[in-house]
Amino acid sequence: MNEAVLKSDLKRGGWIRGLGGIPSAGLFARKSSPTLNIVMLNILFCVFYWVMESVRDVFLLKKGRIFERIFTPDAMSFWMRILVIFIFILFSVYSHALRKKIEVKKVRVSKSVNEFGIIFAGFGFGLLYWALEAFRDVFVFNRGDFFGRFFIPDHIAFWMRMLIVLILVLFSIHVQSSVNERHKAEAELKGIQDELEREVQARTEALQQEIAERRRAEEEK
Repeated sequence: MNEAVLKSDLKRGGWIRGLGGIPSAGLFARKSSPTLNIVMLNILFCVFYWVMESVRDVFLLKKGRIFERIFTPDAMSFWMRILVIFIFILFSVYSHALRKKIEVKKVRVSKSVNEFGIIFAGFGFGLLYWALEAFRDVFVFNRGDFFGRFFIPDHIAFWMRMLIVLILVLFSIHVQSSVNERHKAEAELKGIQDELEREVQARTEALQQEIAERRRAEEEK
C-alpha cells in the first residue's frame, strides 16, 4: 500500500468521523414503525364513547332506540357527551405537547415522569372529568351535595364515569408506550453510532501511524 492510498483512506476516515451524526440520520437510522395519529385515535375514542353512551341509555335507562340515541339524543345527554368529548380533545392536545417536550428534551423531568408522565396526566384528566360530572349532578340535576356525588355516586353514574376514565387511561397508555419505544430506539441507535465513531477513530489513528512510519523510513533512505 503506497502513501497516496493511505492518505486516501485517511481522508475517507476523517470525513466519516467528521460527519458524526450523519450515519444515524441516513444508513443507520431506524425509522419508528407507523403509529396511529393522536388526532385520529382521539376521534376513535370519542365515537366509541358516543356509541357506549347510547347503549347505556337504551339498555340501562330504557330511553328510546339505539339509532335515536346515537343520532338524536336529548339536549342534556348531548351536552354531557360534548363535555366529555371536549375533555378528550383537551387531553389529546396536552398529551401531544408533553410527548413532544419529552422527545426533544425541552423539559427536565425525572425518570418516573419521563416513563409514566402521560399516564399520570390521563388519571389527572379522569379526575377532572369525575369532578365535572359531580358538579353537573349537583348544580344541573339537583342531586344531593357535591361531596356525596363525587365520592358516592349511584351505580349508573359510577359505571358511566369509570368507562370514561378507562378510555382516558387506555389512550394515555398508548401515547406513553409510543414515547418509550422511541426513547429505546434512540438509545440503541446512539450506541451503534458511538461504536462506529470509535472504529473510525481507531482506523484513522492506525492510518496516521502507518503514514508517519513510511515517511520516517523514506527519510532514512
